[in-house]
Amino acid sequence: MAVSIELVKELRERTGAGIKECKDILEQVDGNINKAIEILRERGIEAAAKKSTREAKEGLIGVLCPLRRPRGRPGGAELRDRLCGPH
Repeated sequence: MAVSIELVKELRERTGAGIKECKDILEQVDGNINKAIEILRERGIEAAAKKSTREAKEGLIGVLCPLRRPRGRPGGAELRDRLCGPH
């Protein structure tokens, strides 16, 4: 079944999935957006479960200490981290 661009756009807005993935799933479920959302949700859970077993072995940790905040208040320290798991 051919799906309309409007339906693909709505599914993308509601889920944040890619255009091709939305189109393919909508074609599989004959345009039923609720079934498509359920399939995307299941795929997302599966993908998250696969990634949760990975260990982040590389990354960066940095400290940001501005002298002044906006409106003249004293600055505070902020800890930022960037962990990079395997690709």
